[in-house]
Amino acid sequence: SRQQLGNAQLKLAERKIQHLTELLHESEASGVRLSDQTKLLKEEIRRLERNQEREKSVSNMEYLKNVVLKFLHSQGSEQANLVPVVTKLLHLSPQEVAYVKETLKGTAVAAERCNTVGTSLNGHLSNQDSF
Repeated sequence: SRQQLGNAQLKLAERKIQHLTELLHESEASGVRLSDQTKLLKEEIRRLERNQEREKSVSNMEYLKNVVLKFLHSQGSEQANLVPVVTKLLHLSPQEVAYVKETLKGTAVAAERCNTVGTSLNGHLSNQDSF
């Protein structure tokens, strides 16, 4: 009868909708996965490009050595001014540059504390000498 035919068509349409919904979810999940893979591959390409640039820079090892030694032996603004040079020579990633800058901040804070403690200690020792 007509109603049975209508019900059969409705069930068929519902199954098609269910199937298409599943395909859509699979496609969306695949898109997310491919996007993540693309991001990882781009990061890897950038890393490999930096490595290639480092290999080219190896020929300039004496200059690199001198800059790194100056960086290690300097303090404060002089050391901060060398960060861009070190960044370029070593082809540091943005995360590595941030790490270096954060480390320098921590070193400056530690040096300040040492100076404050040293000044305070020297003052204390001077007061002791007067007794």
